[in-house]
Amino acid sequence: MSLRHVSTARLVGISLVATSALWGLGAAQAAPHPKAAHEGQKAEGGKEGHKGGRHGPLHGSNYHPPFAAIVVDDNTGQTIYEVNADEPRHPASVTKVMNLYLLFEQLEAGKVALDTMLPVSAHCAGQAPVKLGLKPNSTIRVEDALKAMVTKSANDAACTVAEFHGGGDEAEGARLMTAKAHALGMTNTNYVNGSGLPDEAQITTARDQALLGLIIHNRFPTYYRYFSTLSFNWHGREMHNHNGLLGNVPGVDGIKTGYTEATRS
Repeated sequence: MSLRHVSTARLVGISLVATSALWGLGAAQAAPHPKAAHEGQKAEGGKEGHKGGRHGPLHGSNYHPPFAAIVVDDNTGQTIYEVNADEPRHPASVTKVMNLYLLFEQLEAGKVALDTMLPVSAHCAGQAPVKLGLKPNSTIRVEDALKAMVTKSANDAACTVAEFHGGGDEAEGARLMTAKAHALGMTNTNYVNGSGLPDEAQITTARDQALLGLIIHNRFPTYYRYFSTLSFNWHGREMHNHNGLLGNVPGVDGIKTGYTEATRS
């Protein structure tokens, strides 16, 4: 999922395939237009995030990989291109965008600062790669966790941030992510964890992700700039952004890629 500015237009392009690679051009959506989304509206089904472990599939017989995509003009709300935009797909690491949305809210409200130290649990340290290699009972600065998520897509950092949202419980953090998604109008999205590691119940659509891309760009212009981070130095190691469009396609300024081998069908 990436934003691209073309002349005076801003476009969003989302592409979801069986391997859950999400990337594209721009930042917008189709109907309903994001500017009409009311963040304060009550989320329906906000408790759909589950408490840990694997779960039965939510997609069922409707799940038809490998491809879904949408491209929309932010200025007009016009859909320029779409294929299977409302069909369920696993979001993989694009999950981290909603995790970061909640973090940006906390930063904006002054409830956390960029230099706040977040505790790393054994659960988060044990997440599958890719990850930073955080140690149990260590800490990581909010800004470092943020950069690790947008560049390396570090799962241990994402889990740590989700646990912060959930008061020490990643599944509770995911439930809050789902509630926020529904409040924003992303009614076909359900989160189970904060990283995007495989779970049958972790579901979204191209249209929902386009909506999120536009809203996070417009709502948090100060923090959105982090999605343009090309590299991040962590204890002497240079972490390069996985988004191959960033820095190579003029106008692209974010947002996130995602891939898991386990999402092949």
